[in-house]
Amino acid sequence: MSPVDRSIRLAVLMAAILTSNAARAPAGMISKPPMTYIASPNFNGRNGTPVDTVVMHTTEETLADTLDIFLSPARQVSAHFVVAPNGDIYQMVDTSERAWHATYYNSRSIGIEMVGYASQASTWNDDNLGALVNLLAWIIDQHPGIPLVHPGGDAYDTRGQRYTSTGLVAHGQVQPWNRSDPGPFLPWDDVIAAVDERLAAVPEPATALLAAAGLIGALRLRATTL
Repeated sequence: MSPVDRSIRLAVLMAAILTSNAARAPAGMISKPPMTYIASPNFNGRNGTPVDTVVMHTTEETLADTLDIFLSPARQVSAHFVVAPNGDIYQMVDTSERAWHATYYNSRSIGIEMVGYASQASTWNDDNLGALVNLLAWIIDQHPGIPLVHPGGDAYDTRGQRYTSTGLVAHGQVQPWNRSDPGPFLPWDDVIAAVDERLAAVPEPATALLAAAGLIGALRLRATTL
């Protein structure tokens, strides 16, 4: 076997490995954003319930007060993540566990608390929205059962007043009788478009195959000119 033939064979093997790995994962392709882990005691197990939803909240408190509340066993409340106005992210519960943030949606969801107020447009800025996009992209990469959509309606529209939609939902959709967060100013469409772009940057199996095919073609061309 000539050196060129060996190189072509190696390129074919590389293509098989690359496409096989890409087909097995999308999970794990996106890096976890930088964050500070502060463990809340307020969580329990999901008992096998698959994660298909992210519930978005606003804290209606300062960052310091929010962290204190989530660290207090007496308060019996928590969320998986808290995002500060400057874009800093705090993880308080592992996503494999059930945080206590949205009553009957807890088992199926991941909770994100944005520090700020539902009634204030100033809650949202480039820093915290950028952090939110990176966080959501990583969450969906880790939990591909979460569809990248923001469904309409709320619990008042459903039988038994139990919301059932999946994707990125508002706390106010789950509990419209006593919650309105994250309010009307969260730019859902812009966030979803940015997350979609972030996820689309992950190489697909075809990309790996084409890259390897290009290498094979170059090697064959070289062989014909020797």
